[in-house]
Amino acid sequence: IDRIAPPDVTWVLFDAYPQAGKEKMEDGRLPIEVFDDQKVTDDWPQEYLTQMAKLLLGNDMPVSIEDGTPKEHSGSWHICISSSTETATSAVRGVLLEFENISDDDSDDLCGFGKHIHALAEVHDAKGRTALGLASKESREVIHKYLLFCGRYKLQIGPPEYRTKTSVVLRAQDLSEQADYDVIFDNADKDKSGKLDKEELKEISGVIGLDPGMFLRGSGKSTTTISKDEFVVICKQQLGDGPREVVIKLMQSKNDW
Repeated sequence: IDRIAPPDVTWVLFDAYPQAGKEKMEDGRLPIEVFDDQKVTDDWPQEYLTQMAKLLLGNDMPVSIEDGTPKEHSGSWHICISSSTETATSAVRGVLLEFENISDDDSDDLCGFGKHIHALAEVHDAKGRTALGLASKESREVIHKYLLFCGRYKLQIGPPEYRTKTSVVLRAQDLSEQADYDVIFDNADKDKSGKLDKEELKEISGVIGLDPGMFLRGSGKSTTTISKDEFVVICKQQLGDGPREVVIKLMQSKNDW
């Protein structure tokens, strides 16, 4: 594909014969892998590689765009989400995009799969691995925007924790990327003393959501400063070292907030 046909001809061929994008080539690769592996050049600009990958992916999705039921596919979805390239990540973002957000250059039948994200996340490959489990960091961030509440919280299935006439409280897991407490400490340690005083702690209290006094009270060596080791230990004790269990309160009206 990349050695024979010019880009404009390649697009026309796959657009006219979508089944061809699902057939493996002699080297065992699917056509979408050619465009994912292709380096950006003057003849093969990033925009074109992304559009070709999106075309091939949209024609080989593992679920129906209408109702999300499983359908026969060749594995383009798993190939794309497991890749960290700009081409693959943009293709994933493109097929998940909601119809109302597409541009004039996008094809309606290649977008809108985001409404079936739960089914897409659980699709298994030939080795029994889930799509979400295979996803690269880049694709996982795209998927989480559709899979998680506010792109961050995994809501607990079941009845709410609490309900009133004006609000509902839900339990959830905060799956946002965990903060690197060592880096936070180093950035706050302006004088590079290896310790943080009360003023330095105040500057980062908004970032980590903990009161500066808590650190000083938790220090076993000083009441005015805290070392990095002590700082990290307290952060992990209070904020955890993995997904955090949280509660989310949703208000019926923003005026009641």
